[in-house]
Order: sequence, then structure tokens, then C-alpha cells
Amino acid sequence: MDLNFISKNVFVCFIIMGLSSCESHEQKADDAFDIVKQERMFPKDSIHAKEEIIEEAKKTEVVKKKENQDEWTKFRTDMEKRIALNEIKIKEIKNTPNATSKLLKKVANLEKDNNDLREEMEEYYQDMKAKWENFKLKLNHDANDVDLELKALVVNNKK
Repeated sequence: MDLNFISKNVFVCFIIMGLSSCESHEQKADDAFDIVKQERMFPKDSIHAKEEIIEEAKKTEVVKKKENQDEWTKFRTDMEKRIALNEIKIKEIKNTPNATSKLLKKVANLEKDNNDLREEMEEYYQDMKAKWENFKLKLNHDANDVDLELKALVVNNKK
């Protein structure tokens, strides 16, 4: 065989080996990052950790908490239900065929009282909202004043 032929084949083999063993630098960096992440997730003495556990730990899920209603919202909801049930009862009594005028007068008064309950609850809610907004504005204003005064003190101390 020709020495020139052998040297060409050896050279071609080295090129093929070099190209096949080369991975992109990004892939090597990603692999290295995954290895470090796995090592930090489980200490060395945790040899028994399965790949499934590692994969499960990598997944993140958003857990929705059940929102608790505040006391006012719960009370308001309960009262609205009671008022609505009262309205249904009032309509049933008004639609009775042999209703006396005394009964209808009594139902009319109770209907007025029921409507007053709804209005009173709505007024309280609006007052509460207005008080809350005023409270927030006042507190924000006061906090801004404190912030400004502290900043002025810091600037004056640096001089």
C-alpha cells in the first residue's frame, strides 16, 4: 500500500472522529447546568433518588388557594339570600286568591321593611367604601410626608 494513501485515510479518520465527537458549546453548557442542578437538588448521600423524582422536582405547578371570604362579604351574601327569599314569600302571599285586606296591608308593610333592609345594607356598603378610600388616601399622604422628611434628613446629613 501506498504511504500517501494510508496517511490520507488516517487524516480522514481523525476528521470524522473530530466532527462526530464535537457538540455545540451551548449543548455542553446546558448539560453541565442540568448536572449541577441535579447535584444541588439531591445531596451525594442520596443515591437512591430516582430520575422520576428529579424530573418531578423540576416541574412547577401553580397551586390555587381557596380564597376565604371576609366577614363583610359573607354577611352581605347571606343577607341578600334572605332578602330574596323574603321577596318570594311576599309574592306568594300577594298571589293567594282569598287574601284579606288586613293580610295584604301587613304584607305591604313587610315588603317595605324588606326593601329598607336592602337599601340600608347598600348604604352601609357605600359608606364603608368611602371611609376605606378616605383612609387609604390619608395613610398614603402621611406615609409620603414621612418619606420626604426622611429623604431630607439623609440629604442634610451627607452635607
